[in-house]
Amino acid sequence: MEASEAREHLEMVDAIIRAGESPAWASRQLGVTLVLFGLGAGLLDLAYQVGTGALPSYLLYGGFAALGAGLLYLAWWLLVARRSAERISMAQVRAGRVMGAVWWSVTVAAFCQPHLFSLWSAAAIWSLGAAIAQLVNGFFGERRGLAGGAILLGSMLVANYAPSVTGYALAAGFFFGYAGVGILYLAGAGAADDCG
Repeated sequence: MEASEAREHLEMVDAIIRAGESPAWASRQLGVTLVLFGLGAGLLDLAYQVGTGALPSYLLYGGFAALGAGLLYLAWWLLVARRSAERISMAQVRAGRVMGAVWWSVTVAAFCQPHLFSLWSAAAIWSLGAAIAQLVNGFFGERRGLAGGAILLGSMLVANYAPSVTGYALAAGFFFGYAGVGILYLAGAGAADDCG
């Protein structure tokens, strides 16, 4: 085999390997979503921990603003940006469907908060949903998702066994297990853009 033919084969193998990897747009979309939702949920948990009677408005409004921005971004991505996106793997499709099922269930549970869930249990339900969503990605081979899920589950354990810092622990779970992991996805997307 000549050197030019060998290079051609190596380029073909490299293209096949790259095709199996998650495209940069998928990492960017997931990263932005995780950062916005992680910041929003974390700020709301902090607001409830810090607030004594009246919730700190800057944390409360900041949390709602981040969650609202996350929802708007997702709506924009689903309606506009996704159409121009590259192909997506079956593993990503399955993970997305499982995550969708988890978040629909958690959202229904949120409407049951006044009568079924009280105090910190409502916030813990959101942390549990986030942990499951992250672990789904982790179980499909995504180490960042596995780490995020472990951080969120750990934050719930700390919140349970250290009741004086429940809100801080749940907030830290979202800041590090969701927003922090989102930043790692964004860094990965940036690196993929630089290489591509």
